[in-house]
Amino acid sequence: MKFIINFILLLYSITTITFKTPPPGNKYTKTLKLPLVENQVIDATIITNSSAIIHLKGFINEKGTINYYQGENDEPEIKMSNNLRQILKMFDSDFLYPKYNEYKDEIKFFLKVPKLSLNKCILLKKIKNY
Repeated sequence: MKFIINFILLLYSITTITFKTPPPGNKYTKTLKLPLVENQVIDATIITNSSAIIHLKGFINEKGTINYYQGENDEPEIKMSNNLRQILKMFDSDFLYPKYNEYKDEIKFFLKVPKLSLNKCILLKKIKNY
């Protein structure tokens, strides 16, 4: 009987797994060392459970927003502000496979920028709050 109860609890926990997002108020950053151009800083400030402000500093200086929500197969869907979409379009770039690791409190995604010969996994680390 105990096995059956544990099995039912396990099935329930698997079926109720939800899309995890970074907590509002957290800030994440990464400095990229790009070939032949200056460094690029990517900062993300989480505003709500479904939106963030992205601040690019360095080779590209721009500030925009992203909204994210749970898509098909629990994969995140991202909607970027027009200016961020224009930057991706200008460099013929792709922003792929965004994931939030709640245990490490990190944001990971892949960035493909053929014009800069860049195909990189980007890991945004949390900025510690003191």
